Amino acid sequence: MWFATSDGLNKFDGYSFKVYKHNSEDPNSLKSNWIMSIYEDRSAVLWVTTDNGWLERFDREKDQFIHYELPSTARSMYEDTTGVFWIGTDDPGLLHFNRETGVFTTVWRGTGFRAIFEDRDGVLWAGNRDGWFGRYDRELDQFVKYEIGDWVEAIYEDRAGELWLGTAGGGLARFDRDSEETTHYRHDPDDLQSLGSDIVPAIYEDRSEILWIAAYRGGLNQFDRDLENFTRHQNNLADRYSLSDDLVMSVYQDRSGVLWIGTELGGLNKLSATGRNMGHFRSIPGDLNSLGNNAVTAMLEDHDGVFWIGTRGGLDRFDRSSGQWHHYRHDPNDPNSLIQNYIGAIYEDGDGLLWIGTGRGLERFNREDEQFIHYQVGIDSVYGMYQDRSGDFWVTAVDGLYKFDRDTNTFNLIAAAPFREGLFWSMWILEDPTGVLWIGTSGDGLGRYDPRMDKWQLYQHNPEEPESISDGNIESILEDRSGNLWIGTHGGLNRFDQETETFSYYRMKDGLPSDTIWGILEDQTGNLWLSTNQGLSKFDPLAESFTNYDVSDGLQSNQFSRGAYHQSFSGELFFGGVNGFNAFFPEQIVDNPYPPPVVITALSIFNEVVSTNLLSHERIELTHEDNFLSFDFATLDYNNPEQNQYAYKMEGVDEDWVYVGNRRHTDYPNLRPGNYIFRVIGSNSDGVWNEDGISVNIVIKSPFWETWWFRGILLLALSGVVFGAYRLRIRSVETRSRELEKQVEERTAELQQEVKQRLEVEEALRKSETEKAVVAERRRLARDLHDSVTQSIYSSTLLAEAGQRVVESGDIERTKSYLSRLGDITQQALKEMRLLVYELRPLALREVGLVEALKARLDAVERRAGVDARFIVETEPELPANVEEALYHIAQEALNNVLKHATPTIVEMRIRLQGEPPEQNVILEVVDDGKGFDPETLVDEGGLGLISMRERAEKLGGWIEIRSALGEGTVIKVKLPVGDPDGSTEVTEASQ
Repeated sequence: MWFATSDGLNKFDGYSFKVYKHNSEDPNSLKSNWIMSIYEDRSAVLWVTTDNGWLERFDREKDQFIHYELPSTARSMYEDTTGVFWIGTDDPGLLHFNRETGVFTTVWRGTGFRAIFEDRDGVLWAGNRDGWFGRYDRELDQFVKYEIGDWVEAIYEDRAGELWLGTAGGGLARFDRDSEETTHYRHDPDDLQSLGSDIVPAIYEDRSEILWIAAYRGGLNQFDRDLENFTRHQNNLADRYSLSDDLVMSVYQDRSGVLWIGTELGGLNKLSATGRNMGHFRSIPGDLNSLGNNAVTAMLEDHDGVFWIGTRGGLDRFDRSSGQWHHYRHDPNDPNSLIQNYIGAIYEDGDGLLWIGTGRGLERFNREDEQFIHYQVGIDSVYGMYQDRSGDFWVTAVDGLYKFDRDTNTFNLIAAAPFREGLFWSMWILEDPTGVLWIGTSGDGLGRYDPRMDKWQLYQHNPEEPESISDGNIESILEDRSGNLWIGTHGGLNRFDQETETFSYYRMKDGLPSDTIWGILEDQTGNLWLSTNQGLSKFDPLAESFTNYDVSDGLQSNQFSRGAYHQSFSGELFFGGVNGFNAFFPEQIVDNPYPPPVVITALSIFNEVVSTNLLSHERIELTHEDNFLSFDFATLDYNNPEQNQYAYKMEGVDEDWVYVGNRRHTDYPNLRPGNYIFRVIGSNSDGVWNEDGISVNIVIKSPFWETWWFRGILLLALSGVVFGAYRLRIRSVETRSRELEKQVEERTAELQQEVKQRLEVEEALRKSETEKAVVAERRRLARDLHDSVTQSIYSSTLLAEAGQRVVESGDIERTKSYLSRLGDITQQALKEMRLLVYELRPLALREVGLVEALKARLDAVERRAGVDARFIVETEPELPANVEEALYHIAQEALNNVLKHATPTIVEMRIRLQGEPPEQNVILEVVDDGKGFDPETLVDEGGLGLISMRERAEKLGGWIEIRSALGEGTVIKVKLPVGDPDGSTEVTEASQ
């Protein structure tokens, strides 16, 4: 907002003023402090004229003025729809200004052109102090003049197309363009509804089509075009809310609806026009036709529509149809006057009788003779009254609940046990549809009284029970249209569930402006209106949301009073407090729907302002040293600037919006070089947000040592150094390599000689070992041949010789016996020879695997020996080499023993896996049906090879088990851990 004053040009952002003044040392400052007119053209260029004859154009980016010298003082400016810029001067008259060339051209000569205006039809009107006004004929390039007889100060066209003129002595004039006749509205000192003054410097029609007239010495006048009368808004020294000065010079409404009134001596006035028509009635000192006392304590509209107001200074009657007030006060000389001026409650019963509760008892007011009849109730102080559906009249007093006995004209205390224990304040009464009375107390909670059963129940606050009432001090009770019971307390708003007898409540943390609820009223849409210690609140029970209003919205104050609330028959709500009372229809309380403009008012670097009035999307480049930035911002809604809300975000720093309430400043220290976007959004005082807001682009340049070109140069230099060092190293390595090659050649020759000598030694050792192995194998074969085959052959030789002798003796039977034995011995010798042959030529175990090797053994030995050899493989195992080798040798030893000693007809070999890796084992069993033996009596001297078999098993972590009995065959069972099939099982010395 810009304001032209006699002491400079003022810029206002809703929070602070910046004043532009003349500075003799600054050629770009104003030429004079006295601003005569101000105008913004369609290009958003701001122009002002000064009293010493200068036209000034304000450069917003440079925050300075460009000067154009006028022929005299200019008092008006206007740009028409064709782009022509008009200036009204004292002399030579009306000028046309070419903004490109800076040249002035006189169009209409005259003195003191104070008004220029273009109507909706594109007709240009102008008026001067010669008593003329006129319209400009563009075709003829001249003005058609109309005489009015007074200086023309203002020209204005309203929405209806009426043309209005403000004059400097002839009052307000309406010009009929068809008849070319003028109607004047003048000041009449005997008519309070006439214009306040005949000097009219400004005219303005607001959004509500109210025509406002600035009347110099007559205040701000509101013109009713239907009744053709005026409502004056003037200065009243006793009313701090009145106009500051009656010398009104200008009127303007901003885009948010605020009406601004400029005065000559009283500064600037602001009238909020957000659609909240909260009528404010208060006591005006010296004016008997106003509220008698501002401390309102009780309110009531009676059946005649007369409004009664109780205060701390007496009882007032307000006839709203006539606008007349009447005051009733205690008169110590009049026994029929009020007994006391403090009014605690007002009530009208079913018979139309008016009852007044005071601090010294109960009063009944007789409207006919305007006298008060006194009743003594308890210990005097009366706070509430109620007549139930059956006609019984109840009174709440400081010491309890009373019932009126109409026969005796006395009040009887309803004595209930919970209330006899001590004094309490019985404050409020509500009757529900069942006839139950709900009693609000001051400290004892909520009381429920059933008059038919004469039964009391008390609901008190219990800190240990979260579903108890939130506070024991009850200030108001209301049953809404849905049957919900609402209780206002010092601990917030409570809702009582009568089925479960539990309370839920809302407090400041839920959106209430204060936890003290003085009054509750329900409007026609189901919203609850709450008067509190911190303003008025509207509660939506369905959404469970609060909308709060304070003194800036037109409230009498933020402090409301106990018992001072009422709803009229027409649905109008009344709330009283410490500065009078408010009256309004809820449906007329409309929030401000306009999202406000958002501006960044200043950018600071290290707390020093470097730029103001930043433009949206403006690009700002800074050095890496300018890394402590501060921003100031504002939303341009002037209804209640302190309630405007803000959020900002620095893209590149903040991940999300930072909501800061009404704070308008933020700092960003230690910003790294890079690109940033600073954004600000804001809301008006009713929470309507401008989501677009404003943003500026911030570029913080990197220091030269962090730039790509510097890093490129540095990389090239470093590469050169590295390459040079590399070349030096290569040369050194090459020289060293040549030396090493020579040393290697010499050493290689020496090593070759050593290797040759070693190979010769190793070959000799190999031959020696081979010879030793051959010798050892020969010795073993000789031993085996001697122990087995040689013995069998020797026995056969003896049997053959003995057989010859028996044959010669002719003993046939003995001969047969000898031959049979000879056959057995030779058969055994044949088996032993086959075993020796198989051992000399075994199948390569590593080539065919364990299973195939054992099959080959059974085919080559056992089956050829006439034994029924069976081989069962339950799971073909994949075993480490050392495990396969150990199993093969154990199986071979076991089969050898079977053939040598068991004389079997069947031998069966089984292989299977047991368990899962890594705990898996392999099981080998060799079973025969031979003659068996007693294991306990067996002494293994090496012939059976049992020791060798057991050692092989134990070295691989396994075991061997032998089960046998005479005549029942033998079972040899071996269990070995599988280990890693890839061969990771430790190779034991035995397997080696």
